Amino acid sequence: MHEWPWVGAFFGNEGAFVEQVWRDTSAAEAGMQPGDEVLEVNGVSVKNEYDIYRIIFNHSVGESLHFLVMRDQKKQLEFELLLQEFPQQP
Repeated sequence: MHEWPWVGAFFGNEGAFVEQVWRDTSAAEAGMQPGDEVLEVNGVSVKNEYDIYRIIFNHSVGESLHFLVMRDQKKQLEFELLLQEFPQQP
């Protein structure tokens, strides 16, 4: 069975913004917040959520990805996020 990688955040379709962050995930533990704009993942510029998900899905659970984000349109932050297994539906 294929493990789907995720970082614990949902990225929205208005640009590459973080829409939601789930508790007890690598995104939450690193301090990523809703409203953060993702600029790059692993050094690759991203324009929308499809770019982000394409990079995530080209990696495997257990790998880490480097996220560069802009917070409040003024502060750049960097996160190293471990890819976790997407939780199974009950």
